[in-house]
Amino acid sequence: MLVIRRTICWTSDPPARIVEDVTQTNQEKAMRPEDITRLFVERSNAGDADGVAALYEEDAVLAYPPGSETVGRAAIRDLWAKVLAQGPHFEPEDSLPTLVSGDIALTSTAPKDDAGARAKWLLLVGELDANGAGFNALSDGVLPARQDQPAANFFFIAGTSGGRFRLDLGQVMEIAQVNSYSWHPNSRGPQVYLLYASDGADPKFNAEPKGYVDPTTAGWKLLTIVDTREKYGRMGGQYGVSVAAANGTLGKYRYLLFDTVATETDDDWGNTFYSEIDVIERVPK
Repeated sequence: MLVIRRTICWTSDPPARIVEDVTQTNQEKAMRPEDITRLFVERSNAGDADGVAALYEEDAVLAYPPGSETVGRAAIRDLWAKVLAQGPHFEPEDSLPTLVSGDIALTSTAPKDDAGARAKWLLLVGELDANGAGFNALSDGVLPARQDQPAANFFFIAGTSGGRFRLDLGQVMEIAQVNSYSWHPNSRGPQVYLLYASDGADPKFNAEPKGYVDPTTAGWKLLTIVDTREKYGRMGGQYGVSVAAANGTLGKYRYLLFDTVATETDDDWGNTFYSEIDVIERVPK
């Protein structure tokens, strides 16, 4: 399930464009991009669906529920009313530096409960590009300073169709979110991947499904398919994806598996520049 949570993204190809509705005179206005995240947390925790909806443009498009879109502030307000009725709780977190390019801004936070930073990564399929930072880029809590910065990103070698890698959290834990970030001025910006998860308990579990092994036949569950490309238009931009569930939990898992796919095959430059992947553990109230 794709939900914008804590990470606010403005891009040329956004899952949802979020702004502060200045017509809401009885509520605090966002004066900086960083204010959006704080206001979102405060209003969500207060169960204020109207206040959350005011952070979206009138004609915003939210890529949720899965496989569909919620169009317009009024519809987004109704959607958030249902989500917030479940009583989810968001913890405020320290903001990372905002990335700004013209009138585009990407804000993010350094999660206090980022389980991914304590986990171990393993490459299963594909070859990493030597110009990149490898797995270090995915859990260092630092986003690139500019839009085309190979040394600050994780990506597969040019001319290949993507790859597969695994994250071992070390123990079974309840996962609230899986967040991924990317930034590139062209076809390496969008994110296209399949996300699988497993607790390792299935007798058929294969911890290292390589080659053409279908993970769902080896003890893995498909959580979602992420694709931030648009059918038409340029693909460059800053992308922030949050995989989450309306009830606040994706489930209890130890392993996560990412099957990444090239964004295009017209040339050799379709492998996404992934800047960060954060796994957020669900903490009981």
